[in-house]
Amino acid sequence: MADTTNPKKKIAVLGGGPASMAAVYYILNALNWNKDAVDITVYQMGWRLGGKCASGRNMENHARVEEHGIHFWFGCYHNAFRWIKDCYARVAAIGYKPHDWKEALIPSPSYVGFENLTESWDMWRIQPLAWEEDPDTYHYPDKDVDLIGSMGDHAIKGFEILLDHIRHHTETLNLDSSYYFIVKFFQKKLGASRQDAEKLISKLESIRQKFATLNQSGNFATDHPGVVKLLEEIQDAGKFIGDTFYDYLETHQTSRRLFVIADLGLAVLTGMLKDGVLHQGFDAINDIDFLQWLRKHGARDITLQNTMTISYYDGAFAFRGGDKRFPNSEAGTTLKGIMLALLTNDWSMFFKFRGSMGEIVFTPYYLLLKEYGVKFKFFHKVKNLKLSADKKSIAAVEMEKQVHLKSGRDDDYDPLVEVKGVKCWPSAPKYEQLAEGDAIIAEAKQGKNVDLESFWTEWKGEDISIEAGKDFDQVIFGIPIGSVPYLCTELLQESEAWRNMVSAIETVPTQSLQLWTSKKAEDLGWPYHDSKIYTTYTEPLDTWCSNQDLIAVEDWPKHHAPKDVLFFTGVLQDSGQIPPPRAHNYPSFMKDRVFGQFIEFIVNHMQVPFPMVKPMKGYHEYFNWFLLHDDKSRMGTERMRGQYYRANVDPSERYVLSVENSSQYRLATDQTGFENLFITGDWIKTLLNSGCFEGAMMAGIETAKAITSHPSLLHLSPSTLRVLGENSFKPIPKP
Repeated sequence: MADTTNPKKKIAVLGGGPASMAAVYYILNALNWNKDAVDITVYQMGWRLGGKCASGRNMENHARVEEHGIHFWFGCYHNAFRWIKDCYARVAAIGYKPHDWKEALIPSPSYVGFENLTESWDMWRIQPLAWEEDPDTYHYPDKDVDLIGSMGDHAIKGFEILLDHIRHHTETLNLDSSYYFIVKFFQKKLGASRQDAEKLISKLESIRQKFATLNQSGNFATDHPGVVKLLEEIQDAGKFIGDTFYDYLETHQTSRRLFVIADLGLAVLTGMLKDGVLHQGFDAINDIDFLQWLRKHGARDITLQNTMTISYYDGAFAFRGGDKRFPNSEAGTTLKGIMLALLTNDWSMFFKFRGSMGEIVFTPYYLLLKEYGVKFKFFHKVKNLKLSADKKSIAAVEMEKQVHLKSGRDDDYDPLVEVKGVKCWPSAPKYEQLAEGDAIIAEAKQGKNVDLESFWTEWKGEDISIEAGKDFDQVIFGIPIGSVPYLCTELLQESEAWRNMVSAIETVPTQSLQLWTSKKAEDLGWPYHDSKIYTTYTEPLDTWCSNQDLIAVEDWPKHHAPKDVLFFTGVLQDSGQIPPPRAHNYPSFMKDRVFGQFIEFIVNHMQVPFPMVKPMKGYHEYFNWFLLHDDKSRMGTERMRGQYYRANVDPSERYVLSVENSSQYRLATDQTGFENLFITGDWIKTLLNSGCFEGAMMAGIETAKAITSHPSLLHLSPSTLRVLGENSFKPIPKP
């Protein structure tokens, strides 16, 4: 029964990305799924949920999966795993169960990192040795578990993993017959033999033991005699690896890997000790880029350029202006993210999706939230947040109703299509439900930009607004920060904190390519059957993965089905100046530019990871274009037109960076300075402070915590929500 003494509070949610959906989910969770407790409406531009994670099924082309780029979860995404475990159980209870949540996620325990040597590329398969590949051994985080521990304890665990890696690579020094003559040469000329590797292990083990003793005392002051002695021992170990391995790093693979692992670990430990990270926390080193921080503390150039360090930058698109010459990611945030990934996970490094991100993540969100009374108003494009007369709250949200529904109800749009029993999001609107559907199709045929998800669209709808007190009591702003300068001009004018945040948090565009091929990756020459993800290869497409499992969930005829779908992605360079909305052709201009870059990549660089892509003898091209699946039987480079590629240049699509000195300007969800406004997204202040799905999940939970604990909502219930990991990496109190 509804509480008539306290009418339901109304919450307007702007944007349907992962943080917004997590916020709504956990608000209802905190209220014990009482659909009479709160009135929530989600306003979403265009026809689908997902934000930067939105995906679609191309219903005119075999229901193939079309994504914004490569999407996978890291094994350390504890809040994401907790959510999917809970949500899939709840959505099954209301009658939707296309598959179990464990079946929806495919473990990928390792990746291949490319190392750019003087005359060649070397491929390094990287798998943390401490992890288990058997999912039955993994204890999934739940509401009673947290990842509590001090940085000292985590650092010791990290050093143990580092030692395990060095022992693993030491074994190959004498056991790998391909290195026999090189090893013999090293034994005679240089001494980089098994014995010297064992000596390195002994030195590192001594460092680990001394560090453990310091950790027990809890005193890491830089003038502490134990710290001084430990730093001297680290310096000695660094000199040893340099004298032993450095001169032959280009020619001997195992020695190079031993060197890089040890050099990186010693530089990290040195920096944590010298810069007081263990006592002050990670924010103490956020005034410098991570690579520069490593260099400052002794890491050599070959380590800084190695896949072990660059892989983080490629994965986070961490290049200012999208320019690979300017890597930038604040040291504390980066180190925290790496430690979270390596030290709080016991199963698999990555998880790919057995389907699109939309159907695996956002279909369950949509179906469950709608079941519990949440209203979804698609085709509502936010244009401005209008302040009250006293400038203390949001008085109205001005929007554009992009289209009208034939049914006459704003929340009556049915967004999903069914493919092989799975409810999916289509790549285009369901025009048959739109009063203006035929007009949009007609204008598109004339060559106009009528994309309802585009900042630069020529299509104009009806201006409307929703008002405080009538349509909402609180607003959750979940639109990415790239759009803030265009939607929050009044807030920026009023608040210095908002201006600082927008100025400090940078974004970059990205690009992605999907190739449906007539051969599997291994038949194209890819050498690792059990590891089909790579990174740190050449630009512009430095990261790749194979998603063969998608073919089975798409709708191909048996006699005409591709064998694989290959995903490529990378950062996209631009000037940083976003053109005005009237620049309607900008998206197509950037997409054409991306197309040209893809052709150059495929012709000149694809032969290294996939040596079997060359055509038959007698052809002068460097790529067999007939490997690309194309229903229209086009020739040569035109077959690329049958693939899927995109330039993610829209303000709401740009990737959020964590450049040096930026985290301090992030605002928490309830620190907006405006009474009825909460912000959420991977751009607000969280444990991670970095652009990723887990960061968005953390933000959504924080928003739910704040809004259900807000004074105006206390009659509902104080929130008992918490973020898994919020107590992790606690600084060690100074003695």
